[in-house]
Amino acid sequence: NMVALLDAFREQFLGDPIVGFLLQLWWLWLLLFVGMGFQAVWLQTRRLQYVLKQGLVLLEIRIPREVRKSPKAMEQVFANMHVLKNGPSNWHEKYANGEVCLWYSIELVSHGGDIHFYMRIPAIHRNAVEAFFYSQYADIEITEVPDYIHRFPKSYNELSAKKYELFGSELMLTKPDAYPIRTYMDYEAVAEEKELDPIASLLEVLGK
Repeated sequence: NMVALLDAFREQFLGDPIVGFLLQLWWLWLLLFVGMGFQAVWLQTRRLQYVLKQGLVLLEIRIPREVRKSPKAMEQVFANMHVLKNGPSNWHEKYANGEVCLWYSIELVSHGGDIHFYMRIPAIHRNAVEAFFYSQYADIEITEVPDYIHRFPKSYNELSAKKYELFGSELMLTKPDAYPIRTYMDYEAVAEEKELDPIASLLEVLGK
């Protein structure tokens, strides 16, 4: 049965002049596959070099005990940071420079109950990001600090030996990212709301 199937396959496909012509160009398909693989490796290499060249800096934000600001102020900071979004605009920036969209992170860390606010940002955007924060929070202090991640063991086995546990979660948007997280604006509705801290419960957990 298998022999019969192979014979039928040869008669059906290999006997076709178009298929035969395509098979004669096997070297062309090989070059295409090799070229696609080379392009992928080249892009990854150039992008890695681009990111390493930009560098990242870890900044600590020291906030006063009382902040008379509503959440709208932080919303404005994030809106300003979004303006810094970059990306390649032509083939030279994409393939020669390896330009990619740089990323940021805003981190809340508890060191034994001592809570810290950090920003991990591209070094080239440090001045702009600091200006965004100072424009909304004139009393905060922003200083560059060593990376706290070096305080942890370097391998998962060492983490387990010290009885550390790791977990991660990801929030997914229910609508396309063109929509805001909140589709209504009530930040300034009631004066008392300015004194409400939307992350108070999270800070309380970190403090313990």
